[in-house]
Amino acid sequence: MIHAEQLPLFGGIEPRESLGQHLSYPCAARAMSAGNNGHEHPQSFDGEKRRDAGIGRVTDNNKDWMDLALSRLERLEFDEATGEDFRMLLELPEPKHSNAWGAFVRTAIARGLVMPTGHWVKMKDPRSHARMTPLYRKCR
Repeated sequence: MIHAEQLPLFGGIEPRESLGQHLSYPCAARAMSAGNNGHEHPQSFDGEKRRDAGIGRVTDNNKDWMDLALSRLERLEFDEATGEDFRMLLELPEPKHSNAWGAFVRTAIARGLVMPTGHWVKMKDPRSHARMTPLYRKCR
């Protein structure tokens, strides 16, 4: 019997460095052309603009909640915490959309309230299945 930990990463296909920027996989070209009538998407599609527009929409639709969350974060005493920790510590009502939590953390970083430490830790909520999440440090 073969156990999962004995299997090579990616089913025996190791990722390759692509010009030192991104990991590329052998099936990347097929994945990129899927749903586009067999034509590859341009290499520089506008993902960042779409991301920022989505964050802007969720922020605008949760303005009162966002203001309250940022105000409470400014007063919260902590050294390091995760986004999950903020959910527990700030004692906020639920936002209109769950993506507001991600927009909240990005806004907190942009305003200089927190900064990423570069470390990742396991989430505690059982619904998160112990996935890894970034750790943030409070900016003093």
